[in-house]
Amino acid sequence: MRYSDDLDALIESAYERKAFPGAVCVVGRGNDIYYKKLIGYSRWFSDDDPCLDVIPSAEKGMIPVRWDTMWDLASCSKLVSTTMIALRFLEKGIITMRDTIGMYYPDAPDDKKYITISQLMTHTSGFSAYFHLFEIEGDSSKAAEKILNHPLEYETGTKCIYSCMGFILLAKILEKISGKTIDLLADEYVFGPLDMDRTCYNPLKHGYSPDEIAATEYNADMGRYICGVVHDENARSLDGLSGNAGVFSCAGDMVKFASMLSRRGEGFLSHACFEAAVTNRTPGMMDGDMNRGWGFQLLGENEFSAMSDLYSVGSYGHNGFTGPSLYVDNRTGIYTLFLCNRVHFTRQSDRIFRFRRQLHNTVMASFDR
Repeated sequence: MRYSDDLDALIESAYERKAFPGAVCVVGRGNDIYYKKLIGYSRWFSDDDPCLDVIPSAEKGMIPVRWDTMWDLASCSKLVSTTMIALRFLEKGIITMRDTIGMYYPDAPDDKKYITISQLMTHTSGFSAYFHLFEIEGDSSKAAEKILNHPLEYETGTKCIYSCMGFILLAKILEKISGKTIDLLADEYVFGPLDMDRTCYNPLKHGYSPDEIAATEYNADMGRYICGVVHDENARSLDGLSGNAGVFSCAGDMVKFASMLSRRGEGFLSHACFEAAVTNRTPGMMDGDMNRGWGFQLLGENEFSAMSDLYSVGSYGHNGFTGPSLYVDNRTGIYTLFLCNRVHFTRQSDRIFRFRRQLHNTVMASFDR
């Protein structure tokens, strides 16, 4: 029996149960790949035949998943782009983690002036988890102003509540410092150095065709499935350029990123910076199921987590609402990359959540030998 047999069976069972329409799974460590599987379809439905209740069986004409299929990374963008840019800025002395919002937005309300970059990156700022920028009157280019004028949900530094709004603001700070938009910063500081040449924001504007990109959810206002446009509504209202979501990438590029994380930043981040980033900075105030480093989800003791039961304490990574996840075991360096578009079957499809826990247990049982 191959070590991967259990993993094959698990993924195929989840696919048959419609946990996702298509996926790529890669397990590796450092520069080595131990396991690779492609399954299903990047687009299951046509725009003229949306899934509104019953999911039909696969039929001819649907688009199979390929190694180079581009996926909406959703909140994995926080790690792949915004976090990495901030860490590169930290290394270059452009920012420090104790820098405050007031340094960059002097007119910020008093209750927000002293929130630090570290607190934005650890989700301890006090900002709400999410509110709809696109439902607030005014120019969406004034996102930072809207966030700054929105009431805090709790006293800064007293809780850890995962906040997309904090990361949208963090990206606006990075943009203000540099005079460049988040996509240009990501190209310069992350995607270029890591040779991630099929990773970008707004892939349609980069010349990629919809057939190369996994479709996400049906949008009634658009009258079609979202494809090549970011699924997250706030990021979409910001022209796809946001700190919380918006990056599209393929398996090959994400393996390069996963390899770097598995090697604890080697060749990309200094040892000092990487270890500081994956240090637990929210002990005793965990956000439901995750401790937090600078931009990283971390696994704590006796924690209910997407990393499940067999990953070691201190393991790190991130996941996204559309389905993707990337986690690295802290003890062994084994990573599990899973790319999918589970929201293509509607965002109410929640089978991915238990599957992630099963996946990570099976990976560790199969390959930690």
